[in-house]
Amino acid sequence: MSFHRESLSNNQTPVKRKRGYSEDDEMSEDNLTSSLCGSGRRSSSPDMFADSMEYLSTSLSEDDARTGKQYKPSADKKDKKLDASLKQDIKGESCPWRGVSLEDIKSGYGLWGYPQLPPVRSSNSHAVLYQLPVGRGEKPAPLKQHYVDKWDSEYVRMPFSPQNLCAVNKNDGSSKNSPRPVWELVEEALLRNIVSSQQLEAAILSYCSGYGRIWDFTTLHYFLSDVLDETEVDCFFSQLLPNMVQLALQLPSLIRSPVPLLKQFRNSSVSLSQLQIASLLSNAFFCTFPRRNMLQRNSEYATFPDINFNRLFQANKKKASQRAVEKLKCILHYFRRVCHKAPEGVVTFTRRCIAPENLPLWERSSKLLNKLHITSCGTIEDEGRGMLQVDFANKRLGGGVLRWGCVQEEIRFVICPELIVSRLFTESMEPLEAVQIIGCERFSNYKGYGDNFEWSGDHCDTTPRDSSGRRLCSITAIDALAFRNPNMQYTPSNITRELNKAYVGFFSPEIPEDQRTPVATGNWGCGVYRGNAKLKSLLQLMAATETGRHLAYFTFGNETLRDDVFQMYTFLMENRVTVGKLWQYLQQYYDYCVRDGKVTLDLYAYLYKRISDSETSVHPAGNIRSVEPGNFASKNNSTCNNKAEEWSISTGSSRSKLQKSLERRDGNRESSVSSSVKDVGENSVKVASESSAMHHKKNSDTVTEENLEAVMMEVENVDNEVSVPDKLCDSSAAKPGSSSSKTSLLDQLDKFENTELPKSTNTPKRKISDYFNAVQK
Repeated sequence: MSFHRESLSNNQTPVKRKRGYSEDDEMSEDNLTSSLCGSGRRSSSPDMFADSMEYLSTSLSEDDARTGKQYKPSADKKDKKLDASLKQDIKGESCPWRGVSLEDIKSGYGLWGYPQLPPVRSSNSHAVLYQLPVGRGEKPAPLKQHYVDKWDSEYVRMPFSPQNLCAVNKNDGSSKNSPRPVWELVEEALLRNIVSSQQLEAAILSYCSGYGRIWDFTTLHYFLSDVLDETEVDCFFSQLLPNMVQLALQLPSLIRSPVPLLKQFRNSSVSLSQLQIASLLSNAFFCTFPRRNMLQRNSEYATFPDINFNRLFQANKKKASQRAVEKLKCILHYFRRVCHKAPEGVVTFTRRCIAPENLPLWERSSKLLNKLHITSCGTIEDEGRGMLQVDFANKRLGGGVLRWGCVQEEIRFVICPELIVSRLFTESMEPLEAVQIIGCERFSNYKGYGDNFEWSGDHCDTTPRDSSGRRLCSITAIDALAFRNPNMQYTPSNITRELNKAYVGFFSPEIPEDQRTPVATGNWGCGVYRGNAKLKSLLQLMAATETGRHLAYFTFGNETLRDDVFQMYTFLMENRVTVGKLWQYLQQYYDYCVRDGKVTLDLYAYLYKRISDSETSVHPAGNIRSVEPGNFASKNNSTCNNKAEEWSISTGSSRSKLQKSLERRDGNRESSVSSSVKDVGENSVKVASESSAMHHKKNSDTVTEENLEAVMMEVENVDNEVSVPDKLCDSSAAKPGSSSSKTSLLDQLDKFENTELPKSTNTPKRKISDYFNAVQK
């Protein structure tokens, strides 16, 4: 196997080769097909490094040619072929998708046709660690400045920092220890002639001496002794490992500016070249990053993910070890690729935080749901190309990628190892934060999931690059809540938290709303976190709508979920249920349908019933469990049955909820006042705090104390039987509960709710407050 050292950086002095390593040891191109993991001990696994040099060189040269010329957006051939194959009758069993087609959800832009993101620019909130500008087709070069060392809590403590010292025993018999730069120890250890996994372990522990009795290299030994055969092991130690060492030791010449930490509650970004990332990851493999190995809560990096690979090496449980082996195959294949030919692109990592006051007022959103494409086939990283792809993240980015985890996020991180470097500088995410990554490249294919995950060969990423050299691949990392009791996810606070989290992840203020790509997502937080996919699909659809994006949802083979979600989506669209109205129904679900920690009515059945009661409509699910509005399970039945209490927590919004529920949509639709009163009573903002918003220019009459009190007192007396007192009705002889009585009630409510309050007096506000204080007592 031939690795060209001169390709690692521009005009860099080659690192001294290890003793015992000669030019004769390099393998010819013809022998590449039988190189590292050429046959493998596991017959079911493909050869790790068996790609022919001709194929690899061809694929990379094509990519070079692509980046060297002006790119013209056009629809991808594979995307067109896939979309054409799916244009079948939705009712046909052979069609794996529902909703709109992939072509339609992309709004005519095609796979790569969306307007490009703004180019990379350095600013106070965006650290660019390579030299700007970078012309199209050019390689990002390291900064020309000398390294400026930052050894503090705002920056990554680099392993080559002069302040990274350790005490070393003197050889002169002195009892005093002499501080010595750790980087010198790293160079000495890694430049030795390492020919076994035991020697590699000893080299790492020589500069991590404090962990000799703690760290366990069981998986690394198993991988290099039992998984690989003798030829493969020899190739690893004679070819790949020396080049990884060289890549790691070039870090001081590649990183000449301190790497800032993306800390909590800050909107900040950092852009690195792919070569810089490769060098950082090589150092992580050799566990050189200081102060990143302690797990105590009071340690400096307690709120950051781990970055050194020692925990991946020490997975010693049977299944965990097998997962680690497959991860190592992906990671070593990545190093083989970047050592053979230095990558030439750029990756940007952005931490996004939104203040609570800048979040949407969900209850007031009048937007109808955006387009939905939902399919039981395909994956986010394949069929979601060109979209904003969701990483089902752990709050510590990458989750268990360097340990035993092997689900959606961990798999994405090992097939795109450049994502792993985010763990070096990204602090754990808070509820209103997300991390967006632009430009990462995919290096591996895979099959399976969890315990069945396997590396399945090389992946040639043909994704084009933008004007800044970044692959047109955008990933957003959002962490879901984990529930011991899954029914707790339906509490109003948890629903709101997940909805806000998705909103932050999908939010991109730098892109005009009509130019934002669709979101490619799936069952976010629905595995070990025990989330409900039916709920999470609605929340992500609401967040996508509010951020101006369409949604492509992948159910990962679950056809029942696909059909259930699409059926609900169709029902919501037919009844013109807005994001705000759907939010209100979801907020009420816990009080209505969860009792003693147990769900009494399925979420979708509840939505069908509630919306059907409010809007005389027929849902496609047919007959569901009959539940009257007054009989919904509640955590506090006395509160729900007390109308005065319900009115005391009403919104006082500019349009009466009672009016919305009783208005005629087609001239013949009418619903019960009982459900309307409950709609009002379940809102969460007090009238006293919102009464100033109770105005509308439709009617300019002044609200007086007398008619305000009369109307509100009569509304209080409206019970579940829709009995409306005659004295509240029009002068006509309408019977209580009749259609004209309801119309009269609406007229009275519209008069005081849609009337501008006089600015010169506080009487109406005082009267409302006094009224509700009285009824509460």
